[in-house]
Amino acid sequence: MKILLISSEYTGHGHKSICAALTEQFSTYPNVETDIVDGFTWIGKMGLYMSKSYGPTTRYAKSLHRLTYELGNRSAENVAELIAALIRKKFTSYILDKRPDLIVTSHPLFNGSICILLKEMDLDIPVIAHQADLINIHTTWCDIRPYRTICLTQEAEEVTMRQGLPREKVLLGGFPTRKAFCDAARSDHREPYKGVGPFHCLIASGGEGSGSLRKYAKALLRGFDCKVTVLCGRNARLKSLLEEDLSEYGGRLTVLGFVDNVQDYLMDSDLMISRASPNTIMEAVVCATPVILTGALPGQEEENPAMIESHGLGVSCKSAKEMVQVVEGLMADGAAGLERIRQAQLRYRNLDNAKNNVDMIMKLYQQYKAGHN
Repeated sequence: MKILLISSEYTGHGHKSICAALTEQFSTYPNVETDIVDGFTWIGKMGLYMSKSYGPTTRYAKSLHRLTYELGNRSAENVAELIAALIRKKFTSYILDKRPDLIVTSHPLFNGSICILLKEMDLDIPVIAHQADLINIHTTWCDIRPYRTICLTQEAEEVTMRQGLPREKVLLGGFPTRKAFCDAARSDHREPYKGVGPFHCLIASGGEGSGSLRKYAKALLRGFDCKVTVLCGRNARLKSLLEEDLSEYGGRLTVLGFVDNVQDYLMDSDLMISRASPNTIMEAVVCATPVILTGALPGQEEENPAMIESHGLGVSCKSAKEMVQVVEGLMADGAAGLERIRQAQLRYRNLDNAKNNVDMIMKLYQQYKAGHN
């Protein structure tokens, strides 16, 4: 059996991470081959330019990011037809060469578009849309043409059906996290921080390294007895600036670029400060590392902080000054606030989400084949 997973290499790290988590679980099935393709490569040079502009746009032009998000949200069918036209030649060539038995999408731009093209080609290949967001569900996730759509939270499921996708098309899964994070969580023997001695804080902002990391790092180092590790993602310029501007803090500060073992840093931290990126949040939840959310991308992440707070999985703030007050509150009474968040995370997390989602996908495939023979 051949499974094609459609991802995106440069529009944040989430789509890629989700596909990696699913692929790890598909590999446990005998006679299953997986291939992950960045859908933007089917567009060509323009597609790669579009996807690579995601990082700079989310860092320096958030209003433009909001505009493009909202325009697409208003005209999902036009988006599907446009993407279908842009990828037609290379997608068709890929499908005729590889002949996958099943397609799983993790990026909404390719849900309706590939269904349009498969129909044109008169090919009977089931498409399963695997969402990548917690609550802000773009209308392109709600295309009726895929066989089924898997939502990752109850909130996402509710929004998806409000967007018009029929109940029978929607399934509730869980947010899949890579095996490295789940294995680290299963072997966790940390003692909860009790408010004595320096605490360890991880500051991250997703694969693109957006956000005001310098302000938050400086406020922490000035105001608390702590050690801080900053993950700058792919933003090499930011890494250099932080190393220069915060050199006075010496051994209390570690500045890193993109790393592929984030789970180790989470497991070594008592607290994480981050933008409200879905993958970053859920990786922290899996590792039972309390989070403070410092902002969210307009549109796709806007409601994530409120959702996380509603489950007690973290807290949010709007500035470095407010963050200091939040940390003070969490550290009061022997860090009781931190422990409340950690316990909520332990109750909420499911270390088998990736496995369960893949089991669901495989059952859906068998169901589809049974109904189309």
